[in-house]
Amino acid sequence: MDLIKCRKCTQSVWANQRVCPNCGTPLSPARVLWSFARGEGKGEVIGALLLVGGMGVGFLGHDQVGGIVASIGVAVFFAGRFARRVKAGLYSRGRRK
Repeated sequence: MDLIKCRKCTQSVWANQRVCPNCGTPLSPARVLWSFARGEGKGEVIGALLLVGGMGVGFLGHDQVGGIVASIGVAVFFAGRFARRVKAGLYSRGRRK
């Protein structure tokens, strides 16, 4: 799920929300598409494609190669998701209080 910024209060919100939970401003679907066009979430898409491609190669009879490609796809997917969440400020360094 993508995070976008509210145009009024600049708070990070989930793209599937229709209004900002902080200020109540309606969020348009165009902002969700624009967040993907700017490059947010591309790691997740690439990872998912590698996963599906690896499964396809595995079904064609190349089990070992398919497993490797699928494993790389899973790693890229979760790395992209984690990087996006760090960039959005959902994870912080140090101890939690």
